[in-house]
Amino acid sequence: MIIDATDTVMGRLSTQVAKLLLKGQSVDVVNVEQTVLSGEPKKIVERYRKRRGMQNKGNPEHSAKWPRRPDYLFKRVVQGMLPKNRTGEIVLHNLTAHVGVPKELAEENAEKLKTKSASKLQCRQITLKELCQRLGWNP
Repeated sequence: MIIDATDTVMGRLSTQVAKLLLKGQSVDVVNVEQTVLSGEPKKIVERYRKRRGMQNKGNPEHSAKWPRRPDYLFKRVVQGMLPKNRTGEIVLHNLTAHVGVPKELAEENAEKLKTKSASKLQCRQITLKELCQRLGWNP
């Protein structure tokens, strides 16, 4: 299944993707960088900066890793919505997130999931691309 993530709320999209993965489907998500996080942009950036800076003081190598790239960050968010056992690990391998639309998927029809679009929320928002650029990602 190919899903177009343009102008959808990241949390709502990731829950739908997690449900599809748990049903056993393989999912390709295109245009991940155009998903939207609703809320005050400064607060969102600060929250993700704090997550990136957290360390396990006993052994810093065992700290959680939060990526800067939009496709990896989306995959990390979906990972948090899957079970924390072997099933969640296996199912996560069926998810592929893409920045833009790759050539091999350009001819196929991408579906839009039925969620509230970001334009209907009427609140402050930031795209995933802008968030990742503020975290230090260089496209």
